[in-house]
Amino acid sequence: MPSDKAQLFFVDNFTGGLNIRSNDSMLREIECTELLNYAFPFRGGIKKRNGSLKYNASAIGLSGEVHSLYRYYKADLTKQFLAIEGSILYEGNDGAGTWTDRGSVGGSEKAAFVTYQDIVYFVNAAGLVKTWNGTAQGAVALSPTTCKYITFRKERLYAAGDSSKPNRLFYTDVALPGTWDTGNNFIDISDNDGDVITGIATLSDVLVVYKHNSIWLVYGTSNADFAVQQVSSFVGCDAPHTLNSYENKHYFLDKTGVYIFDGSNLALISENIYNDVTLKVIGLSDIPSARFGEAVAVMYNRQYYLSYSKGGETSNANMFVYNLLLNAWSRFEGISASSFATWNGVGDDRELYSGDYAGFVHKLDEGLSDNGADIETKYTSKYVHFGNPMLHKRIEEVVLTNEATDISVLMVINVDWGNFAQSIPFDASPAIALFDTAVFDTAVFAHSKNITRRKTAKSVSPNVNKGRAFSITLQETSSGSLTIISLGAIFSQESSNYGKRL
Repeated sequence: MPSDKAQLFFVDNFTGGLNIRSNDSMLREIECTELLNYAFPFRGGIKKRNGSLKYNASAIGLSGEVHSLYRYYKADLTKQFLAIEGSILYEGNDGAGTWTDRGSVGGSEKAAFVTYQDIVYFVNAAGLVKTWNGTAQGAVALSPTTCKYITFRKERLYAAGDSSKPNRLFYTDVALPGTWDTGNNFIDISDNDGDVITGIATLSDVLVVYKHNSIWLVYGTSNADFAVQQVSSFVGCDAPHTLNSYENKHYFLDKTGVYIFDGSNLALISENIYNDVTLKVIGLSDIPSARFGEAVAVMYNRQYYLSYSKGGETSNANMFVYNLLLNAWSRFEGISASSFATWNGVGDDRELYSGDYAGFVHKLDEGLSDNGADIETKYTSKYVHFGNPMLHKRIEEVVLTNEATDISVLMVINVDWGNFAQSIPFDASPAIALFDTAVFDTAVFAHSKNITRRKTAKSVSPNVNKGRAFSITLQETSSGSLTIISLGAIFSQESSNYGKRL
């Protein structure tokens, strides 16, 4: 027997972001189980992410993986864009979008860069510490070989990751980055723990050394007062190229998730995207151990972009984006990033670039398509039972409020975890009947916000589109802009149906 009282399910706050934990009925209304290619432009709504444009019209070199990018700034405000494709260093021409071969770097591994006294120092596990002065490469004599990580702290350069001394931290003389005494200027970080250094970075005056399973702090400024302290024995950095510094905190990927470290405290921030693999949804648990070293991340516009590959893939075709202001995640597709670089210097406009696997560099967060390709979006709410999980309900009307006048959005009502799904198109300019019922109360309000209400289909079988729990999916694919402000459903509920079957 149907209830005589209509009820409303309404979502106008999406700031909880993506949550793919196994029991979605326990999620908050502000969270969702799918959030594909959406970002958070303001509190409450979700906006389709911007697109990407190619920096270069023709592929670099041999059209291979652009595995390293770096923006080089000098004291006189000149700047260069550097890329390594294969084993060749290239210099970019920002105006022409072309690349000039600047010589072999000796190997095709990902590189780490740092600028000191107008010189770029970089390492890539292929030999000595290398330099770039704006016109030519060089190699630093007597520097450690095959290192993978480099950083600058208190007038010294530090390098680590030497294949023959994987727990050794090398450092230069003060203010002499070209002077390395590898026989004396080093610190061994717990040389007998069976682990290896996977990254180095500074926090204020302290040097942080990461291993796979631990974190260490290095204090002091000279051989006389260097001291080492272990601060974690269970979390480390398994993905060296995901280590980023922002506002005196480190963000990085460990085998157990993404963490923030402030020098004293560790905070896990990826619980919501560490998926149950049996549910067949994409999450961090899909990353095979052999691919952690290929994952890359960057901090851009108060967001942490993490690009990675899941089982069976040989390229980083997946991306999670963490919004620092909302502590919320979304997922991007359509961007295969093997490397990242940000342009944050004078004359640049806080731009974000990525290198791909076919010899191209892309400017991200630009335009409404991915180099002309449409962008797919998808949002799916949690399953809700509207108060009583035992009573049957029927969706009578659905409501969508959005900012878009040229995009058709498909709403799907999912019933009882796959028992039934009903599709309801929201056209850009609805003008015809839908499922034998009329489109009604369609109006355009101020600020280009559209609110559209639709009646749902009436099935021939009275029980097909009834259920105890529902979720709502919104999906579309286009090269247009779309902002979702709210969505809702009006439903009727049977007063009593205990023991009945659908």
